[in-house]
Amino acid sequence: MQSSKNKVYELLDRRTRDSVISDESLFQASSVASELFVSRTLASQYLNALHADGLLVKVSGRPALFYSKKALEQRYQVEFQSDDFLSVQELINWISSHSRMKYDFEDVIGARTTLRHVIAQIKAAACYPPRGLPLLLVGSVGSGRSGIRKATEKWCVSERIIEGGMPGFTLDAASYEEPSQLLVTLFGKKDSDEGMLAKHPHSLFWVINSQAIDSATWSTLLSYFGNGHEKEPSAVPQSRSRLFFECTSTPDEVMSHAWAKQIPMIACMPSFVDRSLEDREALAVKAFNKESNKIGRRVLVSSIVLHKLASKTYEDGLVGLELDATIACANALADKGESGQALKIYSIHAPGLFDGKASYENMPEEPVLVDVARYDLVSKGSEGFSLLTNVVNDVENNGVTDSSALSQETFAHLSAYFEYLMRNRKHLLAGSSVGDAAGKVINGSFERLGCYVPVSFGAHLSNSMLFFKSNQLAASEWQGRMGRSLRDARLIVGQRLIDETQVMSHVANDLHDYLGLKLDANSLMIGTLFLRACSLRMSAKCRGIIAAHGYSTASSIADSANALLKSHVFDAIDMPLDISANQVADKLKEHLSRFPGKSDLVVLVDMGSLKDIGRCLSETLKVNVGVLNGVSTPMALAAGEQILSNQPMADVLRETAEKSRDAVKYSISECPSVRACIVFTSENGIPAAARLADLFAKSLPRSIDVDLIPCDYMALACGDVIPELEGKDILFAFGVNNPNISGVEFVSLEEIVDADAARTAGINLRNYLTAGEVAILKQNLIKNFSLENLMKHLTILEPNSLMEAVSAAVDSLQENIGAHFSYRMTMRMYIHVGYLVERLVTKDIIEYRGADVFARDHPDFVKAVVSSFKNISIAYGVKMPAEEINYLYDLINIDCGSKI
Repeated sequence: MQSSKNKVYELLDRRTRDSVISDESLFQASSVASELFVSRTLASQYLNALHADGLLVKVSGRPALFYSKKALEQRYQVEFQSDDFLSVQELINWISSHSRMKYDFEDVIGARTTLRHVIAQIKAAACYPPRGLPLLLVGSVGSGRSGIRKATEKWCVSERIIEGGMPGFTLDAASYEEPSQLLVTLFGKKDSDEGMLAKHPHSLFWVINSQAIDSATWSTLLSYFGNGHEKEPSAVPQSRSRLFFECTSTPDEVMSHAWAKQIPMIACMPSFVDRSLEDREALAVKAFNKESNKIGRRVLVSSIVLHKLASKTYEDGLVGLELDATIACANALADKGESGQALKIYSIHAPGLFDGKASYENMPEEPVLVDVARYDLVSKGSEGFSLLTNVVNDVENNGVTDSSALSQETFAHLSAYFEYLMRNRKHLLAGSSVGDAAGKVINGSFERLGCYVPVSFGAHLSNSMLFFKSNQLAASEWQGRMGRSLRDARLIVGQRLIDETQVMSHVANDLHDYLGLKLDANSLMIGTLFLRACSLRMSAKCRGIIAAHGYSTASSIADSANALLKSHVFDAIDMPLDISANQVADKLKEHLSRFPGKSDLVVLVDMGSLKDIGRCLSETLKVNVGVLNGVSTPMALAAGEQILSNQPMADVLRETAEKSRDAVKYSISECPSVRACIVFTSENGIPAAARLADLFAKSLPRSIDVDLIPCDYMALACGDVIPELEGKDILFAFGVNNPNISGVEFVSLEEIVDADAARTAGINLRNYLTAGEVAILKQNLIKNFSLENLMKHLTILEPNSLMEAVSAAVDSLQENIGAHFSYRMTMRMYIHVGYLVERLVTKDIIEYRGADVFARDHPDFVKAVVSSFKNISIAYGVKMPAEEINYLYDLINIDCGSKI
């Protein structure tokens, strides 16, 4: 049971925090005795004893006054060296002269995040000379306006805007029957009583419920600031007190009033649901801390309770949250109320959080009991930021190696950071689907880029984004502390990991375009580093992948093995339970088709036909495939050690099987030696196709083990056998017109000339170049295959003169036949006509069946072409044969879609 002495102290502490300290009636023994129903003599004894204990500040006199020392120090940011004063005025003056401790709203939850703009407006309004600017604080019920009012008073005292010891006054506009009564209270009556502004010329006044004030009263109130609407009231010429307003309303409702347009500072408080999760959790802690002080007991709250309450939607905002905290503490006291022990709050105590039906599978992470008295927003995510510090220091001190893999130390720190985030994923998500949606968008970005998705990459990156979003205050402090080290690390990563940076820029754009999420700079750096860690070395003899049935079986084994091996050795595929061996192979083929590199493949599976899986993969991927059955973490570790030591695939399989306790079966499917090639085709024959191949080779960022084979377009289109292509794996065909090779994708030259990079997706070199290198190739193709470059490389004639002649001929042809060519068709005509002129000069006319019949049936078109090409005929001494005219006719009709 609480002692009478403690009750006396709590009463004085509360009054010192909330009341005007110059109101002497509240701080003398008689008032305390009346409130607590004890004798005045006993109350005086308790007060003097508390003063002797150093807990109270005493003002000598008749009667003596007592104040809570702790409350005064916190309220006015002072440190008492003496706790005895001769008068209240001496106390006020001492507070005013010693209030040197700067206060900057640091105890206000959300001061640097969700309330930053509100506080900036308050500061601007309070600082403006001579009496500040009119400020209206707008917010819904339970948005925390009262806390902001108290913090504003502390800040004004700290900045010497108002005098220390002269506390703020709160006037309720709704409590006056007539608006004029509020004006009398503030300004007084003419030639009679002084108003409060004159009596307290260096204080802070808040008028709450100001939505009840009419327009005429607003006009008089605003005249206090000398804003020109009216002459300032004569009753308060010397006052420098700040006069602020507050209302319970919405911004739209406020702005519908004419008087709102006269208020330069309208600060809108976000509702509870609009505050960040970080803020809401801190507010929940604050509510429990308030209850702890009230009942005089240490309170420990389950992290699950804090997360759940922070995620609830309260119609009355903080009022509802504080009520839940009160009920939870009451239930906990009734449950286990032993005095002297900490009060522990669990889900069963908080209203609406536990219905007894929660399934084991849906239980959150292991709960932690949070001491609400020691809760610190900055230290809340300290473990995660400590792990990030290790990563940043590794990069800054050691740079990024030229090899495709990160150092073991950096990878270990990355893995530890991602493991920390995964442990706290449910806390980070807090019932939101943003994390899962972000993961899907991230994976989709890799799909569109034609890249393989590293194991758990979407989850890891989305977790990192949520971590920074839910720890904004701690993140700001960490970034400030890391300073130059963090900036240098970002610079090193951006400059050295160009390929990975390009991939991450696509991911960042997709996150913004699809979800409106901004990928923070720190998560961008972490994601880029992780991509480098996942890059498979092109020279490695074999690479590994784990495929297992279950929601996250393969991912869990791969994550654990990679972390223990301190290198990204295994990727993973999680598969449904009801999937056949053929479907397993199909799943693996779909995933592995996006892997860069042509190394042998070691596949660890939990079940399935080894030979069937290996054979299907070997035939599709054109690599040797080894399959091990009965995958487990120890097996993955054994295989990973062999892969890291660069052992041949057969040795990896044999050593792993021998080290496994149970009998493990494995199979090897060897791939027949098949050379990959790219076909270059031109209707102008093999020499022209060879020039295309040369220009393509020039665009490659580095040499690749792929044959570039020029072929005659007509031969391919007619289905003739091309000996050079026998037994070759054709990756894609490249040229002006599609020869329609069965099962082979075609990349059109005109699309590249059109600078449409998105249409060059058919360039299938993912097994030979990284995603970044493919992006560089596409950029080089657009540059090297510009029309000017084509004319220089694809013809033996002088390019500038030829360009002028071709351009004039094509323009004239459009006019003569009454057609308008599309941009793409115009490019195609330039290229074709350039070839045409060279063929005429070299007398290498194409063969085109039925040209004589065509000339007889289309005399107008023949005449139009001859007329249009007159300048070419004169300049180069050639004539347009019927075969070439016939070919031009068919080429134009491909674009027009109908006969000319």
